Amino acid sequence: MAIKKILVPHIGDFSDVAIIEVYVKEGDKVEADDSLIALESAKAVTDIPSPYGGTITKVTVKEGDLVSEGSLIAEIETEEEEEEVKEVKVEAKPVEEKPPEEAKPIKEKQPQPPVVSTTAHATPALRKYARELGVDISRVAGSGPHGRILHSDVQSLVKQALSGTPQRGAFKLEDFSLYGEIERVPLTRIQRLSGPHLSSAWQSIPHVTQADQADVTELEKFRKNLKSEVKLSILPFVIKALPYALQKYPALNASFDEESSQIILKRYYNIGVAVDTEEGLVVPVVKNVDSKGVIEIAEELIALSERARTRKLSTEDLSGASFSVSSLGGIGGTYFTPIINRPEVAILGLSRITKQPLWNGEGFEPRDILPLSLSYDHRVVDGAVGVRFTVYLATLLNDLRRTIL
Repeated sequence: MAIKKILVPHIGDFSDVAIIEVYVKEGDKVEADDSLIALESAKAVTDIPSPYGGTITKVTVKEGDLVSEGSLIAEIETEEEEEEVKEVKVEAKPVEEKPPEEAKPIKEKQPQPPVVSTTAHATPALRKYARELGVDISRVAGSGPHGRILHSDVQSLVKQALSGTPQRGAFKLEDFSLYGEIERVPLTRIQRLSGPHLSSAWQSIPHVTQADQADVTELEKFRKNLKSEVKLSILPFVIKALPYALQKYPALNASFDEESSQIILKRYYNIGVAVDTEEGLVVPVVKNVDSKGVIEIAEELIALSERARTRKLSTEDLSGASFSVSSLGGIGGTYFTPIINRPEVAILGLSRITKQPLWNGEGFEPRDILPLSLSYDHRVVDGAVGVRFTVYLATLLNDLRRTIL
């Protein structure tokens, strides 16, 4: 028999991640790969599995604790005599959560939104953080599970105070049931996680959206005539063209360091792709697209989308994007304003391809037109650069042979 320590494995670029649930207690018997705890980051809910089978002899964490890579979770008694190292595959569950019974859609009463309470639910580290900022923790509305206060809640209150805007939750809604039948539906797990992230990005980044269009008539002919076992949409071709445009206009493949007022130009091309699931959008990442072919990119997109919809994305799948794409072409629409996925500085929106008459110098002819919507951080990207980027990308999509020049 041997007592072994179970530590938090590599969880991407995250630290001080909150534990939202502990699945085991002392005396429990577990098998290898059984889930021990659930972590909540800004991008996903991640189950941490046990690398060993045996009996839990000690649990060193509790709900609400903040952990990082290497933090001790528990100790386990195994039948093995020697310490064995086993690679742990961390699977994220961006959409997995069974709502409590009272959170089911009802017509009479809704679970109340986060409210300010005199009995604030916050970790000691977060209380210290609030004190350092001069924030009364009892005045912070918690948006985490069971009303738990998150770092983002404290930061949001500080930003609201500095901007003079009212505190979140302070606006009181009228009773809409006076006008007719209503139904209240709780936010999904992904909506609760992504909401503060999107709000923060929209409030702190000066967005500009450049609308453009690409003539993809020849590309569409090529795509439809291409013999491939993989179903090919226009998206893999756009992703393949993006590194060439990003190399020409590197400011869009960057992040902005507000503390040092420096632009961090990235020499890698990892493209985040928004995937629609039943619980909301998640953004897995296709890595190193500059070194992959269109079919390989398409295969990876299919695999990532399937893992997203079956709640099997890993932290690695969700990390490392340098630029993102949101494609609504399969649904419809013309142009829209995609919100930048911070800490990136730009995101490209794709809408549905339509047949449009274009003048060729002698007459009108039908052409396949792809609408492009590029949102960018105006602190980093000038308007002229944004326009040149979409024009150049449209040129590449018009004739992908240009990418080999």
